[in-house]
Amino acid sequence: GVEVPVISLNADPSRFSTDCSAQTRMTSNLYDNALYCNGQGSETLSDSCASVNQYDLENNIAYPNNRFQAFYCMGINDSCGQLTDDAATLPFCDADGNVCGTFQEHSDNCSFMCEDYCYWPGSQALNPKTSQLSSLEQFQAETPGTSTAKYQQCVNIASQEAAYESLKHAQGAFFVSIVIGQIAGLLVCKTRWLSIKSQGMRNKFMLFGIGTEVMLVLFLCYCKPLNVGLGTRNLRLVHFFPAIPFAILICCFDEARKLLMRMSSREGVDAISGETIIRGKGWIERNFGY
Repeated sequence: GVEVPVISLNADPSRFSTDCSAQTRMTSNLYDNALYCNGQGSETLSDSCASVNQYDLENNIAYPNNRFQAFYCMGINDSCGQLTDDAATLPFCDADGNVCGTFQEHSDNCSFMCEDYCYWPGSQALNPKTSQLSSLEQFQAETPGTSTAKYQQCVNIASQEAAYESLKHAQGAFFVSIVIGQIAGLLVCKTRWLSIKSQGMRNKFMLFGIGTEVMLVLFLCYCKPLNVGLGTRNLRLVHFFPAIPFAILICCFDEARKLLMRMSSREGVDAISGETIIRGKGWIERNFGY
């Protein structure tokens, strides 16, 4: 059984239980290679899970470099605290709670935990209230997250927010790519026989439609009240680039198709009017024309 992580987002307590008496062993082949790295400390420090969590166990440091995994904290008040950007910058305090050093550089008199920080297994900091040391041995000896555990299982909210925002940026970029593909489709459908070079871009209504579509896309991506509701975000210029090669490919393919049709289809000229009125459809035009 497991308990709800202390700061887990949108956790439904009804889905968790500390009573594992009714739990059945999973024997399905679907789970033969599954890896669960959020259990007891002894399991979390196994070779496989240490690799997933990117722990530096050679130096007895269980700092969670993989921010998308649940991690474990010991704090002054036995709760999840702020996780520093790297292990070396974790602050250390004196007995009075004043910051006097870091994990990388601190003296013997500066070996206590500071308020509101996460002291991961192996940080070797003392709780000034209980004199409990944030060691790997303590982590291995207990089940994090239980009422008697010194370490609490925590979730990195910042990482979840980053993943959520990345998804919204990806949705916005995909929306832009659809529009770029539609513009390419409009250009290739402009003529059935002639090259776009011969036909030109003199259709003002078409140009107005393309401009309007581009302005609408920019409005939906960059107008904050709308992009939040539609699931898009303010895109960088590079987010517009992935769809451009495919749009160029569409135009090149259709130009080549039209060129082959013109080369393979026979045309006849009327002797009186001088106009091309007779054309024998070639194989390309019969199978690839529309």
